[in-house]
Amino acid sequence: MDFIYNIDDLERAKSCPLRPQYHFLAPANWMNDPNAPIFYKGEYHLFYQHNPDEPIWGNLHWGHAKSNDLVYWEHLPIALTPTKEKGEHNCYSGNAIIQNGVPTIIYTSIGPEKTQHKGSEQWLATSTKDMIIWKKYVKNPIMTSALHHNLDIREWRDPYIWKEDNIWYAILAGCIYKPRQPVILLYQSIDLIHWTYLSIFAQEEINKRITWECPNFFQINGKHILLISTFKKHFYTDEVFSIGHQVLYTVGSYENKKFNPSEWNIIDYGQKFYAPVVMKDPNGRVLMWGWLSAKGTSGWSGCLTLPRMLTLGMDDKLRYMVVPELQKLRMNHKKYKNINIEGKSINIFRESEIRCIEIIAEVKLGDAELFGITLFESKDLSNKNNITYNLITREFWLGNDKCILKEDLLNNVLKLHIFIDVSIVEVFINDREVISGQLIPKENVPLQIEFFAHNGKVIIQKLDFWILVSIWNK
Repeated sequence: MDFIYNIDDLERAKSCPLRPQYHFLAPANWMNDPNAPIFYKGEYHLFYQHNPDEPIWGNLHWGHAKSNDLVYWEHLPIALTPTKEKGEHNCYSGNAIIQNGVPTIIYTSIGPEKTQHKGSEQWLATSTKDMIIWKKYVKNPIMTSALHHNLDIREWRDPYIWKEDNIWYAILAGCIYKPRQPVILLYQSIDLIHWTYLSIFAQEEINKRITWECPNFFQINGKHILLISTFKKHFYTDEVFSIGHQVLYTVGSYENKKFNPSEWNIIDYGQKFYAPVVMKDPNGRVLMWGWLSAKGTSGWSGCLTLPRMLTLGMDDKLRYMVVPELQKLRMNHKKYKNINIEGKSINIFRESEIRCIEIIAEVKLGDAELFGITLFESKDLSNKNNITYNLITREFWLGNDKCILKEDLLNNVLKLHIFIDVSIVEVFINDREVISGQLIPKENVPLQIEFFAHNGKVIIQKLDFWILVSIWNK
């Protein structure tokens, strides 16, 4: 454990009744974007935006943890601390790569004189031993907005790095100032120190009032995918006020160092989901974590999604599965078949002490208008703590967040994979859609799993249920 945390902070976080037990989060206080996942010397390393002093945004460091199985994580000393004497007050998001055996981080440096709106810089840090101690390059910054010459780029941040034909490439998000144009910009380098601006890699053609950030660029089955986080905003001089966000991906063509997007798709419909980051592991799997802007009653704010494995369907749409390594958390397996739900609800679980469970269900949809699961005691079928599917409108809801299932269900069967971790919920629908978020029950209301159908019948053909153990008590 890093010495920076005091006992009171740790105790407040640990004692919060809403704190998740098998989702990754900081030891205490604030965390947001996951950064720079990388596999090094047999271990996964994960970094994240972190305020170690308070459970609020600001004073951003890079937290750091490692794992040998993607399940149990060991917190390591904080990797990056703002260098106040050089005008750096926040270490924003970035990427990690290995160059000639040396772990290297490139990230966005922000300070009072180099705001996120104008004047941000890209800095470099390296580690020579076990990725525990990181040293910033003495000649930082390695990239400034002067690279763009007469092109006025604002909101310039979040480098994503890859190597191609022995040359390093980086994309950064930003926007052309006048006339406003959200863009992803492309750069190249042979040594990660000296960079050249190449071109506009991709750009927003329709809604130019949004901002793009946190780009990821990767391949699955030889096809190129660009992933971006977007938020809407109003400008009042140099102040920025967010009014909504989405995380989008597109499968496009990558030719002559330019990316041409096709259709944009939402990657997770939860309103607390943002800023995902992708890595390819030694087994060739494409893994992704996202930030959930969940919070407790005290001591902590923010956690990460479970690690998701991405694949690509024949329709060029992403498919999502939680990595199978998480199955080692399972205990007390219960299995059910052919449960008829009609007229009254069926309760399969109610427990005041257990709040961490996993459910896999296959539901044959009959003539009901509404099917759902009540997670906490309630007589209200529209309760914000329910998971519901409207068979007429095809609206699938997790609390107040929804998606519309566009594809027809095979044999009219709805497949659900649900993870409940105290207040954090992730729902995988037919491996095609995901909604993740936070559901907060009233105080002292026990967790329950109660299936219901409204105005008709459904049949739960298969149901597997497990209690999951904490990843912090190994």
